[in-house]
Amino acid sequence: MLYSRPLASIPLFGIALLLNLLVGCGGGDSGGDGNGGQGPDQNACDVVGLNTRIIDGTACAAGASPILKLFIDSEDSSGVCSGTLIAPRKFLTAAHCVTAGNFEAPLPAGDFTVSQGNIGQPLARGIRVYTNPNPKQELAVIENEAAKRGDLSEILNNPGSELYTSYVREFGLSDIAIIELDRAVNLPTATVQTSSIPSAGTVVSIFGFGVTDGSSQTPSDVLRSGEMLIESTGPKNILTRFTTGSNTCIGDSGGPLILQNDDGSYAVVGTVLGGSKEDCSKGDLSSFTATAGSGIANFIRQFAPEASFR
Repeated sequence: MLYSRPLASIPLFGIALLLNLLVGCGGGDSGGDGNGGQGPDQNACDVVGLNTRIIDGTACAAGASPILKLFIDSEDSSGVCSGTLIAPRKFLTAAHCVTAGNFEAPLPAGDFTVSQGNIGQPLARGIRVYTNPNPKQELAVIENEAAKRGDLSEILNNPGSELYTSYVREFGLSDIAIIELDRAVNLPTATVQTSSIPSAGTVVSIFGFGVTDGSSQTPSDVLRSGEMLIESTGPKNILTRFTTGSNTCIGDSGGPLILQNDDGSYAVVGTVLGGSKEDCSKGDLSSFTATAGSGIANFIRQFAPEASFR
């Protein structure tokens, strides 16, 4: 029972309920709406130093960025996600991008390559995959609680629904993973925020290589960005709603949710998990795994101790 949005040539994770992976971009200050009181914008490229589409987003100019495309090419399937370089050989992404089924065993590390958009020009290949051990148990907790409340049928039949998302917010879903790469990638790395989860009302940036139209199955070769407004948070997740600004969509899973600070620096505060609408249209409620979430911060620090944290 997983409600993410991966982009795959065939069902990458082997279950009918797996929706398409998301990717987004945006930026904001540490408080308020981060955009001079005007709300989310459709361009956050400058947050990571790329002054130049996510859904209703902006294509960023070519340049050095820690945000990379993740290509999965296994024996049985292929697919695309997004993610962030947090150390020269450590890549942060979503657990559902790198595991089979509902957070079962990781796929072979060698099935993963990262690039700046063109999968024909890989920068590095995976040699180890580290996945948070909690999601499988968290899904069981959600199902058990839904059964007690009489919501299990709705949860199972509509894994992307707002009802399901409300359970994710309440109980948490630690959908996060780190891929260790076979070589150091000579690109900037992103700081990870493990000290606190941004509050509701904060504008954040989304980045990814996903589709720019919810009806499409073709991921972007160009990094795109935009902004979203945090609607609510839970102990392990951040939720945003697509009303203005931009939205994540198919192929963006694992991509970063970024907070820009008052001093101009930025940090990853979440990774794309999924959304409530398959076509990523207005009203979509998106969920992100919070890097400062309960148990998640310790996981990242354990398997990427060389990363920069705040």
